[in-house]
Amino acid sequence: MRIAHLSAEVTPFAKSGGLGDVAGALPKAQAQLGHEVTVWMPLYREAREKLRDAELVTDGVLRTTLPGSDVPLFLIAHDEFFDRKHIYSPAADGRDDGIARYGYFVRAVFAAMHKLWLAPQIMHAHDWHTALAPMALAWDRPRDWIFNETKSVFTIHNLAYQGIYPPSMFGALGLPPDALPHAEFDGVINLMKGGIVSADVITAVSPTFAREITTHDGGFGLDGLLRMRSDRLIGIVNGIDPLVWNPATDPKIAHHYDASSIEGKLENRRALLEATGMDADDRGFVVGIVGRLTQQKGFDLLFPVLGDLIGAGIRFVMLGSGEPALEQQMHRYSGGRFWAYVGFSQFMLIWYADIPEETHWFHWRFEGDWKIVSALLLGTHFVVPFFGLMSRHVKRNKRSLAFWAVWILVVHYLDLFWLVYPNGSGDVPFGAVDILCWIGVLGIFGAGAVWRAQKVNLIPTGDPRLADSLAFENV
Repeated sequence: MRIAHLSAEVTPFAKSGGLGDVAGALPKAQAQLGHEVTVWMPLYREAREKLRDAELVTDGVLRTTLPGSDVPLFLIAHDEFFDRKHIYSPAADGRDDGIARYGYFVRAVFAAMHKLWLAPQIMHAHDWHTALAPMALAWDRPRDWIFNETKSVFTIHNLAYQGIYPPSMFGALGLPPDALPHAEFDGVINLMKGGIVSADVITAVSPTFAREITTHDGGFGLDGLLRMRSDRLIGIVNGIDPLVWNPATDPKIAHHYDASSIEGKLENRRALLEATGMDADDRGFVVGIVGRLTQQKGFDLLFPVLGDLIGAGIRFVMLGSGEPALEQQMHRYSGGRFWAYVGFSQFMLIWYADIPEETHWFHWRFEGDWKIVSALLLGTHFVVPFFGLMSRHVKRNKRSLAFWAVWILVVHYLDLFWLVYPNGSGDVPFGAVDILCWIGVLGIFGAGAVWRAQKVNLIPTGDPRLADSLAFENV
């Protein structure tokens, strides 16, 4: 199958969050399954600085490959829109011209696909930035014949950001005038809404997230539309690239380790504490935090109790940027047991020092992302809210434990019934009841092992070297 991914971010060329990681890893996984996959993104300034061996394939379009693969990556150049300091920088006059930037991007992708004869069977658009892709496929008149067989998939990574602009900017999309009512929501253009109503299939980053966004509390105003299209809404758990997120082989950390050997992890912990000026011999608890400083991520819930946590002896290493008020809170607590850096240096935090070392703080107001899976691979404890992806795993395995316990009780009752009414000599052979009972025992051990692995991420609970951190795992 021919698949084209359109994304505002693609790791490692441009990234501000989990969207870039998915767009950089999913295409490679699909290619390994035998699909013909291409990836398309804007040629930002930071992407240009990271490019190696790129070739110009047509006016304004460069081609390279995703690292570690043969998957083609096409980059759309337009300095007025993309040669800016940051990925989502506003225009020079301070205006938010995102609709014009990404409208141009999608139209340039369509033109390049036509010219290079690269029309896909599946056009996969990610978040509001590329929502014009399914909108154009559905509403363009006339529709470009080269896309007659193309179906669209629209993935919602972050429903809080919807691409909202005044109706006066509708012309930047290049859609026919009669499409305006389909793109409008509450009197403004809402690109997320346009993608939802026009796509052939809508995906969310987990089954739980797919359910949550159809509720009033989780739908950010679009829950009614998502309920209307629930027959086309699918939740698929995000994955990550195991060739990148692999502490056993990654060249960016000083000490490698895996589930059978945690010595390297402890050495990386020491390196982190030394780099942040903390006592590396102090066995006290350490929490690592990386993320955008927004209320969506729950940081407004952390800072009011941060002083108490620090007073209890817990240390924090935190990287992030975002809302000015939350950045000021970071500066306020910085020093001593709280090390903070306003900005991002992912490889320093996660790879060089292998944070999260002991626990990663995961708290958001709706479904999380790939960081949970990366924490699992890094052998890290994590703190999660009681909803979303991880809560489903924990609750599901609690139910599994309960099920197998009841199984054994029922089977054991049958066994006792057989002993009282043995149907003959009273001899009880090793038979079906015994086998069912042993199945129950194995079921309890299996469910317990899975539950435990999800809570402490495959780190042996009896290891005395981790005793200080295990005390916090149930928070």
